[in-house]
Amino acid sequence: MNASLKARADRAAIDLMQIDNILNPSRPNAAQIKAALGVVLAIGDTIRELGQVSAGELYANVAGHMDLASFEKVLATLKGANLVSESAYMLRWTGPKLEPRK
Repeated sequence: MNASLKARADRAAIDLMQIDNILNPSRPNAAQIKAALGVVLAIGDTIRELGQVSAGELYANVAGHMDLASFEKVLATLKGANLVSESAYMLRWTGPKLEPRK
């Protein structure tokens, strides 16, 4: 495929993605996905470092940054990955024990 044809095909693909984003605004973009994974990682790391923490106490510390439904989705993600368990609103790290880097 010559360079001109490839460039036109690349532009067409980008145009199609932009149209798809306009028609389907509920689809997250790469930056939104990266941000969401960062939130899951941060909350997971907090639970891991503490060993266990009350779900209410943890939510109280992030309530200014996310709503309760989002917080519950993060916890569901961590529990679904078998990294966190919950009993009587107490969150416990059940994932691998990670040693600090030396």
